Amino acid sequence: PAQPPPPHATSAASAPATTPAPNASASAAPAAASAAPAAAAKADSVGHTAVATTAPAKAVEPHADGKDKSAPIQETVAEALARVRATMGSMPRIGILGGPVLQGHDTEGLLQEIASQLGKSLGSRTTFITAGMPGVQKVFAKNCGERAKVFNVLPWGKDSNYGVGQDVHAGMDMQARREIYSSLGDVYIAVEGGPADAEEAKQAVARG
Repeated sequence: PAQPPPPHATSAASAPATTPAPNASASAAPAAASAAPAAAAKADSVGHTAVATTAPAKAVEPHADGKDKSAPIQETVAEALARVRATMGSMPRIGILGGPVLQGHDTEGLLQEIASQLGKSLGSRTTFITAGMPGVQKVFAKNCGERAKVFNVLPWGKDSNYGVGQDVHAGMDMQARREIYSSLGDVYIAVEGGPADAEEAKQAVARG
């Protein structure tokens, strides 16, 4: 009678899948993840590990309304200026300087008239910028009219709370913001104010 086939005769069809080599990337991914939390490890078909890094870490500052606002931890004044200028566009920019408290009894009415007239005559051809401060700048911004394009430049984590215009952020503190703000305008209008406003005006004049 015919002999049954030896036990190894069917091994070619039923052999289990080959176990990956010990040096496959399964153990490399946790190591890569722990060494660089911002990186993701992915293994290719031959067991090599490719690491893709994400954007640089960001500092998170509290937003005025309780939300988080992310701010770049590394941004030079030149980089901030380029970014803000790109946001504002290429139209001429008129900057407003003035104190946080209106000093004269007729200052508010004067500001309202100046803002209204400039908004009517130049609103479609220029951009108005403020530093997001109360007082002079807030009164001006709220009286430019609907046609006017207004940007309020503040340090990261701060808001103007004007209810008009667009807040843009540059500078991690007030000193950096002042340097940036004094470099943005083509023309500045100063009304009242104190030493800080005088310093910004000097910086703008020095820039030419």
